[in-house]
Amino acid sequence: MKALRLALILSLAPLGGAVAGQCEDDLAIVDSALAASPAVETEELLRVQELRNEAAEDAAAGNKENCVVKLTEAKAILKVQ
Repeated sequence: MKALRLALILSLAPLGGAVAGQCEDDLAIVDSALAASPAVETEELLRVQELRNEAAEDAAAGNKENCVVKLTEAKAILKVQ
């Protein structure tokens, strides 16, 4: 399980591009929560990874609203604000 978590965290490398405002802050919150090995199921970790990566892509493309929505869901799964 620890190996899976480590693999998930390492796969969350930033996708590049400028992310401003709330998206940048929320990405940092999600990344920090993942680095702390959250007590959530494997399926939930996979969902958070998917949401985080999609949000980073949205932010890079200028779709800030979609970014915020996805990161809000990821933070809810991780139980962080």
